[in-house]
Amino acid sequence: QQYAVIEKIVEEVIKILDFGRKISSAPIDLGIEELKKCLLLDSVKDVRAVGICGMDGIGKTTLATILYEKISHQFDACCFMVDVSKTYKQYGPIGVQKKILHQTLGKEYNLYDETDSVQSRLCQFRALIILDNVDHSDQLEKLAVTRKSLAPGSKIIIVCRDAHILKEYGVDAVYQVPLLNEKNSLQLFRRIAFKRDSNISNFVELAHEVLKYANGLPLAIEVLRSSLSCQSVSEWKFELNKLGESPNKDIMDTLQFCFNGLEEREKEIFLHIACFFNQREQNYVKNVLNCCGFDADFGLAVLIDKSFVIISDESKIVMHALLEELGRKIVHEMSRKWSKLWLHEQFYNVVLENMNLPNLRILDLSHSENLTKMPDFGEFPNLKQLNLEGCVKLVQIDSSIGLLRELVFLNLKNCENLICIPNEISGLTSLKYLNLCGCSKAFNNPKAREDFSSCVLPSLPSFSCLSELDISFCSLSQIPDALGCLTWLERLNLRGNNFVTLPNLRDLSKLEYLNLEHCKQLTSLPELPSPAAIKKDKHKRVGMYIFNCPELGEREHCTSMTFSWMTNFIQSNQDSSSSFHQIDIVIPGSEIPSWFNNRRMGRSISIDPSPIVYDDNIIGIACCAIFSVEPFDPTKTRYEWGPVIRLGFKSRNAANGNYVVIPVTLYRHLLTVKSNHMWQVYFDRESFFSFLRSIDNTLWELDHIVMQASVTNGQGLHLENEETLVLQPTTLMVIEDEAQPQ
Repeated sequence: QQYAVIEKIVEEVIKILDFGRKISSAPIDLGIEELKKCLLLDSVKDVRAVGICGMDGIGKTTLATILYEKISHQFDACCFMVDVSKTYKQYGPIGVQKKILHQTLGKEYNLYDETDSVQSRLCQFRALIILDNVDHSDQLEKLAVTRKSLAPGSKIIIVCRDAHILKEYGVDAVYQVPLLNEKNSLQLFRRIAFKRDSNISNFVELAHEVLKYANGLPLAIEVLRSSLSCQSVSEWKFELNKLGESPNKDIMDTLQFCFNGLEEREKEIFLHIACFFNQREQNYVKNVLNCCGFDADFGLAVLIDKSFVIISDESKIVMHALLEELGRKIVHEMSRKWSKLWLHEQFYNVVLENMNLPNLRILDLSHSENLTKMPDFGEFPNLKQLNLEGCVKLVQIDSSIGLLRELVFLNLKNCENLICIPNEISGLTSLKYLNLCGCSKAFNNPKAREDFSSCVLPSLPSFSCLSELDISFCSLSQIPDALGCLTWLERLNLRGNNFVTLPNLRDLSKLEYLNLEHCKQLTSLPELPSPAAIKKDKHKRVGMYIFNCPELGEREHCTSMTFSWMTNFIQSNQDSSSSFHQIDIVIPGSEIPSWFNNRRMGRSISIDPSPIVYDDNIIGIACCAIFSVEPFDPTKTRYEWGPVIRLGFKSRNAANGNYVVIPVTLYRHLLTVKSNHMWQVYFDRESFFSFLRSIDNTLWELDHIVMQASVTNGQGLHLENEETLVLQPTTLMVIEDEAQPQ
């Protein structure tokens, strides 16, 4: 009788949600199997809680419904609570609890009586509880559906688009529902559009256009069914043209509902990414957002948790194309204010119409290959970000740029024909980020050389906020002393220049990144600063890169200085709220320093990670590899970008491991002399643990771990040996004062 009641409940739920058609068509078997593994269905010792997460329209509820149908017969009591958010708002927590008890036990209960609470009733049964569309942590807290309220062997499944809610609840595992791949998208589309697995040879090209628009999102595929089902080729073309001109309203309305749930600051970050930063490297995006006054770490974490964006394996921020379209649609509807411009045609039309742009905050004209001159910046005095990267025909910057008192971000990277930077640039008193990489012509005419100190690297009264400066590959033969006065500077990139010496850097205590790669005339290092605690940003790489500097002398002194800086940096950040996970040092050298206590020739070395796992006093692990580069033979390789060196950890019994890539540029045309270099990497305890867990999540079987270095596309490069060193707070000073060569 109980099973009959459950079957009726399932049938009613499926009927209400109209999943009969979807169940027979959605390619979700893999998801079901993954969820079964997460649930540990055979375990009856404790209560298991699992989350199903993903963006709206990706099929979370569909997956949960089918899973419920397949496994509910294994439990004594079952409940699929449809749309918890809506029910909670209508009836409150007591109303939802009543529905849960009614579904599981088939009776009405007076929950104002303590003896009839969810906990007192369900603790006697091995139950399956699925809570669909939970959108706030309070809902879970007040429903009191917890591990303590259920009998051992029970399973709780929470369907939610916000991973943060699942973390707060403390689920044992989260299944992130993936987008459909091309094959499954086509299968689903065929069944929806044609009601059967029929031949669509006449529609193949158009079908792929539809699937390209949907980009693996089941919601989009299903919505398009109504307008394309059983129609002719010409009608399909008409509908696709409409999609190109304006997005589908039903899809946008669903996604807009999710957007409306964001706080105002997160909405702004979402719109910035949609308009400018989709598929851009996350460190770059975070720099820009932080410069504009956003808390990029927190804001991005919210968007990731709520499934608006993901971080790719290449550390790029990725937003689904339909969410990007939504964001741009929202900005376009606010177009009278013109706070953001991202299309070249947009900018041209706005300026041509002589529109007033006081609200314009971001102007991105990057890679506008035909742009030769910028208009009067007085038209948009409140501009905060100006991106002209890759404008290869841009010749000059209007002197009115000095009016942009609120500008915090200026990117002129690879404006290779820019011949002059006006004196008025010194008026950019709010500037935090300045990138002039590749602007060599701007510094190689008499006027530029004369005004260099006063324009580009002024003293503190002008650029007092500057935290990141990139003047790499500018053919600079000298760097003014004013550089040493930029006390807020955190990141300095000087690679690829021709200077012989550098000014004193001892006052740059906030400096966390110094790049001197390919400075082929450099003969000595400047005095380095004593590091201070850094801001929390776990994604930024910290370090010093002194690579391919053949004239640099006193290599032992170089090794001593950089290692001293690294150990001081670690110490300065031990007791602060800051967070960094990795430090890279790349310097000339052919011998492993004596303070490394585990050494071997070859590309791999066995290590014992148990000390760092079981001794809380150990703060991290340092690794070292020696590699050699030499001029390459162009007749033997077709690759211009050179080799890639990786270093990381793996199991001796597995082919794959977890690696980091050397952070220096190995373009072959820059490698003109043979040289040996040392790559030292420090991983903090948390970072090293993540390596180990990727190998063995239990951290029980650790006697088979090896550190390994590898080279791909390695003609002209080879590895000599690798070493490891465990660092403890009690021995850091010993390493610095006694083990380190003087």
